[in-house]
Amino acid sequence: IVADRGAMTINFVSDGQEPTAAGWKADYSVSFCKTNIMLTEASGSFDDGSGICEYKKSSVCSWIIQPEDANFITIEFEEFDLAGGADFVKVFKNSISSANTIATFTAANPPGEAVYVDAGLAIIQFFADAGDVAQGWKVNYESGTTLVDENITSSNLMLVPNPGNINSQIIINIEENSTVNLSVYDLSGKKINAKTISLNAGQNNIRISDIVNGVLENGAYFINAETENEVYTKKFIVVE
Repeated sequence: IVADRGAMTINFVSDGQEPTAAGWKADYSVSFCKTNIMLTEASGSFDDGSGICEYKKSSVCSWIIQPEDANFITIEFEEFDLAGGADFVKVFKNSISSANTIATFTAANPPGEAVYVDAGLAIIQFFADAGDVAQGWKVNYESGTTLVDENITSSNLMLVPNPGNINSQIIINIEENSTVNLSVYDLSGKKINAKTISLNAGQNNIRISDIVNGVLENGAYFINAETENEVYTKKFIVVE
């Protein structure tokens, strides 16, 4: 007998009359999670499934986050407690493969900043070995749609020059006064820094150095600008 809703009730009824018998005994086991659990809401939260208990040893579970029309997903760990050994939580984009690995977290390497996945499908894979166990983890996620139409993107968010450096300008055009959240991510999805700025209607110029602290090493990054109504993302190449 299998219950797939997280609870099972066994009801035993006796009529109180003779004859009686020896009764019965049942064994049970619990599975806290499974593979390919689908999550299609635009935002939400979930955990390893163990609740107030420690997670089970020898577990392999995965969650597929695929909100409709999304093309980026942000994942942030609210709780994280893994035992040592080989236990891990990995974040992938599009499919499970070494090439698509965004981040790997262990007891020795816990998550810090939010993980940015530049795709409309993210997978979280959880593995527990046969050794010690711990309390597990919980994540919150959000998704959004990056405007990719070149005319719209160019008129609302530009990086000049690009390739450039921290002195490059972020040029944002907005229709009305608004608060904009500006974030810089590296290609692994790690948030470098973020800043919330109040902007006026029209064109606004912000130096990348006003958002990041210190120097960006040569390489590729994502600049994310989120207003109350839209989200824009552009790739930025740093060449010193």
